[in-house]
Amino acid sequence: MSENPIFYQSVMPVSEQRHAGFFVQQSNDCSFSKATNAVFLSVVEFAKASHYYPIVFSGDDNSLSPVALLGFEKEQNLFIKGRSTWDADYLPAYVRRYPFILANTGSEFTVCIDEAYEGVNQDGRGERLFEEDGSQSVYLQRMVGFLQQYQVESQRSQTFSNHLKELDLLEPMHANVELNSGVKMSLTGFYTVNRDRLKNLDAEVIGKLAKNNELEWIYTHLASLDNFNSLMERFAATDADA
Repeated sequence: MSENPIFYQSVMPVSEQRHAGFFVQQSNDCSFSKATNAVFLSVVEFAKASHYYPIVFSGDDNSLSPVALLGFEKEQNLFIKGRSTWDADYLPAYVRRYPFILANTGSEFTVCIDEAYEGVNQDGRGERLFEEDGSQSVYLQRMVGFLQQYQVESQRSQTFSNHLKELDLLEPMHANVELNSGVKMSLTGFYTVNRDRLKNLDAEVIGKLAKNNELEWIYTHLASLDNFNSLMERFAATDADA
């Protein structure tokens, strides 16, 4: 899956030549994600994420992916509490891997780091990236492994999304929100599964979807749409505070 690093500011490939002596101090500060209303979500995350976020699909005719919807406006993340705290018990892997990212360089993916992240330092704070002999630290190895597995799940999730499109199960989503204050919002650009089209699928197709877990993912996606109500409540609270 090729990425658009929406909130990374100064991304550089991780290398011993550049990052010897660099450390990363992780924190619960998620303020870097304040300016996005959706983040990629892999199918392996559906079960946990469906308790908190509407899961929808985003992309174009060539490629679709599942995403966790975080807000109604384009640069609005309603799950940031205060200035930086993530206000949900499940944090999507897309956010958890920060400040690391896999960048598509054409023929392969390269592990990069956002050097603008406040936890990236040369003061010995947190976990080192490279050992004195130039080898990857245990911490960096763990993060590389996490990113590699993330990429595998990304590809599987994209394949699933494109299969839904091939079966003509997806329809454009139109969500209209009107608050007591009179503020009106219209959310477009995302897709959801059409329940009637799903019911009308051939029994053999349904059987195949069930066998490869896709039917379970579809129903989890549909159940997650109930979270639009709680998302509206978050938006209403923000509007009331304005």
